[in-house]
Parts: sequence; C-alpha cells; structure tokens
Amino acid sequence: MVGELLQPGGYLKLLHLGLQDADVSARCFHNGRFIQKMRQKLASLPNVRVEEGTVTCLIEEKGSVKGVKYKTKEGELSAYAPLTIVCDGSFSNLRRSLCNSKVNISSSFVGLILKNCQLPHENHSVLILSDTSPMSIYPISSTEIRFNYLNTVVAPQVPGGMRDALVRASSDKENIRRMQLRSMPAQNFQTKPGCLLIGDAFNRRRPGMTVALSDVLVLRDLLRTLPNLNDTNAVSKSFQRFYTRRKPLASTINIVADVLYQLVLSDPARKEIREACYDYISLVLEGYLKMD
Repeated sequence: MVGELLQPGGYLKLLHLGLQDADVSARCFHNGRFIQKMRQKLASLPNVRVEEGTVTCLIEEKGSVKGVKYKTKEGELSAYAPLTIVCDGSFSNLRRSLCNSKVNISSSFVGLILKNCQLPHENHSVLILSDTSPMSIYPISSTEIRFNYLNTVVAPQVPGGMRDALVRASSDKENIRRMQLRSMPAQNFQTKPGCLLIGDAFNRRRPGMTVALSDVLVLRDLLRTLPNLNDTNAVSKSFQRFYTRRKPLASTINIVADVLYQLVLSDPARKEIREACYDYISLVLEGYLKMD
C-alpha cells in the first residue's frame, strides 16, 4: 500500500528510541523506505548481526521456544536464542501457535498513487467523508500523493485538481492496490517461555505504527533491567509487565480507531453523526493551519 501516516506520538517514540536521524518529521512517507532506513540503522550497530530469510516455524522444546527455522537461498537453517521476538505482521504465520484470537475482516482499503497532484493545502492530508466511504489523501514524497479509496461512484466527489490526477492514475489498473482491513484483538494470548509476540501480529488496528513503536520502547526499558535473558522466570515476569504497561496507549488508540471506522460506515442512520465528526475535525485542522 506504500503510504504510511505516523501520528505525532509515534514520531516522539522515534526520538526516545534514538532514531531521530530517520528524518520523518513530515509524518507522511513511503513505508518501505522508512523500514529500510530502520534496518540500515539496526545493521550499523556493532552488536547486531542481520540475516535475511523466511521464517517457517518456531523451535519448541518442552513447551519453551528456543528459536526459529528459516529458509534462505542456501536451504533451511535454524537460529537459537534465549529470547525470540515474533513480529511478522498482520499476516503472521506464527501467531496461531501463540494465541487463539479471532481475525475479523470488516472491509478493504484500496490504494492508488497520484502523480503531480495539487493538494488544497501543501504538505497536509485531506480527509473526504463521501456518501459511500471515507477517503484519506496525503503526500508521501514531493511528487506522489497516496489516495486511500478508489471507486467510480466516489471519484466524482473528489475536488477538481485531485480528481483529474485520480482519473489519470486509475487508467492503469496495475497501479491499484487492495488490502483487507483486519482487526485482531489482543485476547486469549498464551505466553510461552522464551518468546514474545508484538506488533500487528499481536494486536492489529489502524493506525498501528505509533503502537508498534511504543511497544518497542516499553520492551526496551524492561529488557534493560534483566542481567541475563537465560533467566526464564525473570523474562516471563517482564513479559507480564510488558502487556500491562502497553495497555494505556494501545487501548486508547484501539478504541478511537474502532469508533472512527464504525462512524464512517455507509449507514444513513449515522449521517448526522458523521457530519458532526467532520465539522469537529475541520475545526481542529483549521486551528493547526493557523498555527502553521
């Protein structure tokens, strides 16, 4: 889907993690480029060795996770460690062995990149609550705009210049990307010694980057207090504290995200509520523009 929208709280987490040189102050950017910069930063650390492969399964012995099996061009290999962190995203193939949470698919995102599209306010996102669905349009580079819903019914509701860019971009169907809107509540998690499940693999919502960075920050501070990761009891206690400490921020964003998605559903009964929400957001954004 290319685009990433990082909330101000997520940007502050980057600063706390010492990753301010990732330079994402605009908060709207290419997800892939951002991740690559994070990996480059990781690989530059003297105590880190990076290996690339596709993890196929966890290695378990007597109910404890000892590492992973993974595939590379050379074949299938194994990696062992006192602590394995599972963070393989919303389409995790390791999640089912660690928890029984139900995956809910409520709808889909449709993404399209618009070239040389003029926004009403430079370097600001545009939110359109149309009659059929919400549209989020924001810059991810100096010449590219991410358009977050495409349909011939709603396209006419896009303002002038952006509508022309949409028509040009949609002429090539290969430009259109589709992604399921998946919700995975953090329930029925079965803690296994030696393993920790975090990120979208554990608790999926939109937006998720801020929560992911917050989880990393909480986990970092907890692991710093442990003299030895081989102490199973101490590590397990840190895991329990991790899931407790992450809740205030994660739960707040989860609740707000769920309410907003329910609000923008194409339901005539919610039209007035949607309009009231739009008016409120407009007032907030107007205040930000005046500050700029």
